[in-house]
Amino acid sequence: MSPEIVKRYLVSGDPSKVTDAEVLMFLKLCQYQKLNPFLREAYLIKYGDEPATIVVGKETFTKRASKCELCAGWQAGVIVRNITE
Repeated sequence: MSPEIVKRYLVSGDPSKVTDAEVLMFLKLCQYQKLNPFLREAYLIKYGDEPATIVVGKETFTKRASKCELCAGWQAGVIVRNITE
């Protein structure tokens, strides 16, 4: 996979500012962690002149957690608490 393909299809933000070194780091991280960026398990994000950010998708964490025998599930929601003086 070439840096141009990664920049064209997998970068969020400004792909023209992503360096080849950032692309290589992203691909190696995905390879090492067994992440598929085409399935949106990882994102390469670049805005402005700041270094690129590599973000792992939430679904990747929940999928891996559910495979762990210590995981007994999880709950999500909003907790509202009224505090009166």
